[in-house]
Amino acid sequence: GLVVVGDQTELLYQQGYWASYNLPYYEEIFNASGTPELVKKYGDWFTYDKNPRAQIFRRNQTLVHDLDSMVRLMRSNNYLQDPLSRCGGCDPPQNAENAISARSDLNPPNGTYPFPALRQRCHGGTDMK
Repeated sequence: GLVVVGDQTELLYQQGYWASYNLPYYEEIFNASGTPELVKKYGDWFTYDKNPRAQIFRRNQTLVHDLDSMVRLMRSNNYLQDPLSRCGGCDPPQNAENAISARSDLNPPNGTYPFPALRQRCHGGTDMK
């Protein structure tokens, strides 16, 4: 029942983009959803601006110049080589959930993960067809 709306024109002028990656942007929603407790327990993975996908968007958003380059960015998952896809506490340390096109299905089933969202599961690549 809680909805927060806002004009993000100024943010778009400042940053040139506004990314979305399944973490609440608005503080009221962030707090109401219990996310601060997840940040305390698991760290930056649950923050809006420091999680791996946020960092990858920030680094790669300048590569978008047209629809084709936007599709490439939205479908990207270079988790084996991208240092931002590494997972502290994971074994193996590369994690396919930590990419723009998150792909938990690529993670090994016998890996070790600090929380369930990082483990192998039938989930991934649903944001961009």
